[in-house]
Amino acid sequence: MSQNFCGKPYFQLPINAGQRYRVDAWIDAGCDSRGWSCDNWGTRSGPAGVPGYFVGGSLGYPNAPIGMLIGAITQVDAGDSMDQTEAQRIFTNNVLLIGERYEASSPLQGFLYLIFNDTWSWGDNKGSTKVRITLY
Repeated sequence: MSQNFCGKPYFQLPINAGQRYRVDAWIDAGCDSRGWSCDNWGTRSGPAGVPGYFVGGSLGYPNAPIGMLIGAITQVDAGDSMDQTEAQRIFTNNVLLIGERYEASSPLQGFLYLIFNDTWSWGDNKGSTKVRITLY
């Protein structure tokens, strides 16, 4: 399955306990060949984020650089919309450093979430990353 992050800040997928999964991510030239930016193209990155650029208040701080594709597995169901409080509840103490490739087994039945590491101001975000999730 592939998910294009063009226009939506997060992705949610139901997952079973013990389910093996792999996430592969890359710049999607079909949406924007420049990758992804958290600040109107002041910086840009692929799914690994901006090297050495860490921002307090971002969902993955202090472990993930800004712009990195991060994930979480939790039983919280955000449905079709996620506000800042819910994002903090989902990602705090649950951050998976996805980047360009990540492979693991789910520790619980719930939802796999993917989101770009950023503060909650999505208005200046631009670009896209293509993501493929393989369940096996």
